[in-house]
Amino acid sequence: MWIRKKRKNSYYKSYYYSSCDRNTLTALLITDPTDKAIFVNFVNTARNSGHGWVEYMWPKPGKNSPAQKVTYVYRVPGKDVFVAAGVYVGGMMF
Repeated sequence: MWIRKKRKNSYYKSYYYSSCDRNTLTALLITDPTDKAIFVNFVNTARNSGHGWVEYMWPKPGKNSPAQKVTYVYRVPGKDVFVAAGVYVGGMMF
């Protein structure tokens, strides 16, 4: 799960909440093994198109090696709120 929050001074703070360790990280710094800035791509997709798919590499739960994942990002109309849901290509079992 990730959250984008607007701060008083007009900059945004992103947080990533890992289901594995519950540590909070600054999401804009997270890149996949191909050096793709995952959350930057989420935000840019939502802002530029209002919605869309983002492809990237991310380890499946309990695994260390990255797997292909796609996430659909949606910007709530008239708000600076983004919603996203992702799925691993090939499902969780592969």
